[in-house]
Amino acid sequence: RHQIITCHNLPQRGGSDGAMRPPYCFFLNLAFSVHGQLPAVVDIIKALPELSSFRETLEETDLLTALEGGGPFTVFAPSNTAIELLGPGVLATLRSGQNEQKYLDLLRYHVVYAELRSSDMHPGLTLMTWNSLTVEITDVAPVVRLNGQASVSQADIACSNGWVHVVSRVATAAAYVFPPPMKNIFQLAQSTSYLANIAVGATLSGLESDYSDERSEFALTVFLPTDTAFTKMGLGVASSLQLKANEARLLQLLKYHTVRGVYPSSELSFGQTLKSLEGTLVTVTSLVPTMLVNEKAMVISADVPATNGMIQLMDTVLLPTTWAYPDKTILQIIQASPDLSILRTALQKTDMAWIFASASKQTLLAPTDEAFLSLGRGVAASLLLMSNLEDLVALVQLHILEGAKTSMDMVAGTNIVSRQGEAVTVNTLQPLTFNGAVSRVQDVPTTNGVLHIMDQVVLPKVWRFPERNFMQFANKESDLSEFVRLVSFSGLVEEFQGNGPFTAMIPTNYAFSQLGSGMEKLFLPENAQKLKALLRYHVVLGKFLSIHLTSPKSLGTLQGEELSAVPWTQLGWTGIAYQSASPPVVINSKAQVLTPDVLATNGVVHIIDHVLFPPGVDLSFFDTTQPPFLATAAAARTHANVWMLLTFCMLLLWQISLDSKAFRAHLVL
Repeated sequence: RHQIITCHNLPQRGGSDGAMRPPYCFFLNLAFSVHGQLPAVVDIIKALPELSSFRETLEETDLLTALEGGGPFTVFAPSNTAIELLGPGVLATLRSGQNEQKYLDLLRYHVVYAELRSSDMHPGLTLMTWNSLTVEITDVAPVVRLNGQASVSQADIACSNGWVHVVSRVATAAAYVFPPPMKNIFQLAQSTSYLANIAVGATLSGLESDYSDERSEFALTVFLPTDTAFTKMGLGVASSLQLKANEARLLQLLKYHTVRGVYPSSELSFGQTLKSLEGTLVTVTSLVPTMLVNEKAMVISADVPATNGMIQLMDTVLLPTTWAYPDKTILQIIQASPDLSILRTALQKTDMAWIFASASKQTLLAPTDEAFLSLGRGVAASLLLMSNLEDLVALVQLHILEGAKTSMDMVAGTNIVSRQGEAVTVNTLQPLTFNGAVSRVQDVPTTNGVLHIMDQVVLPKVWRFPERNFMQFANKESDLSEFVRLVSFSGLVEEFQGNGPFTAMIPTNYAFSQLGSGMEKLFLPENAQKLKALLRYHVVLGKFLSIHLTSPKSLGTLQGEELSAVPWTQLGWTGIAYQSASPPVVINSKAQVLTPDVLATNGVVHIIDHVLFPPGVDLSFFDTTQPPFLATAAAARTHANVWMLLTFCMLLLWQISLDSKAFRAHLVL
């Protein structure tokens, strides 16, 4: 008869730090007979997930093969957490290939050639280890402790060739010296999985250069909190500190953890204060049995060496005496976030910014600029126009939830009523997802609510945009009223409201006003056909977004003649910043596109700053001699050169007025 005992049949055990540990099973998925056959030491080490790091180190050094012998062996096996607590980079240095003997000595120190249960141990008992150094049992109650440092967290795992005791720390002999470090403080943080917040924070705050500086006069001692320590600060705090809006707070926090000079624990004394780079003091409040800083923060790995200083690994984030967080309203976060500029404009356009400046608690699902742009080219720009204000208001209100709602206040698969009145479905909690839109940074705390920064715009269950053809759009834009008046008078409304697709180049009212008194002559009966030709010349057959006009292109119009669309860069003008992927467009070398890509149901609108005149149509009653926007490449360069010359002359005169000797020098030049 055989019996199988598996891990899930046994209760989990808590570690010394209160965290739940995987259950330690005597016979993990191993069959043993009623006659008492037990697994070997090697089988136990291979079977327990919590010993996976120890198993890897034994395999690398061929010690695992040695433990397959008859024994008897007593193995004090460091848990994965114990090996992590060696400190950032320490194990990597040992495994580098340059410190083989040190590596072997450390591992052999955890194996005794004897058969010892915990009941066989007593304080003062010394045991000879495989590296010929002794380890002392310093305590047996409440737990067995080796050398006063490594506690047994799981005792008496019986094996056919000995016993395994899991320890919560790596044990070291008094004479053991770890090899010198191979990385600086920043490199250690960057290469250590549980220091991700520090690595990212150092980069974002600008401290990366300080943490990487290996000049001896700039050596540092950094009290580095683990990611778990940052989690203890509260929901969303760690990730929100990495936002651009909170850059100053992040810098303050990291500087408070940083001290100029190298301070090993052996050189510190009770009550000693160290001045941080932040300017305020860090206080050592205990050294025995472990080091405490500011009374609450424990050093869980002391004196971890780096090539430019030392790391004291902390279980709690240190807070400066002047620390206040959160310290901004939702609106202040948005205003200080470059990647929320479209949302900021939307709140201004809809007159809803005040909601997020008030003391009333709100929750805002905040789409990034990238989220808005992912709706499609032209959608965001179109939504921000006054003609689409109703659509914009409804969309923004869908992103507002009453009260401060974190992910802990939500239940996946349920609905939350938005300010707009429509229910928003919470799809998942990690990450937070609303109506299928995924969050980028969730649970951002503010003084007046919670912010969830979204990678996608939350859309209604049924959403249709755009909802108007280009004439309906123009009719709702006050700055395009002259164009609407002319189209209505000409009888072209129905034609322009057709299915298209069209690309409408619509001049602003100001553009029409530049035509002077000739405008009224367009309303004379004898000029009816000329008016139609003028208007049709502004409407292109086909839909051409700005992305389609990044190279010179001829566009056929309803009037029959072609328009020329050319990017600024093709006209020789290099003095204006632009996005290289989509440089601003000029029509007929004269009309600048002021607002591109306004979407309509029957095409797209580009709002321009000049009226376009079709070739071959007699419009001599207009003053068509207006200077073009850019004229020619030569004129543009001349304009720039004149300003450069004038600037130089002004600086020259200023310098001469300061120093008469400079006058003679300039004469020589």
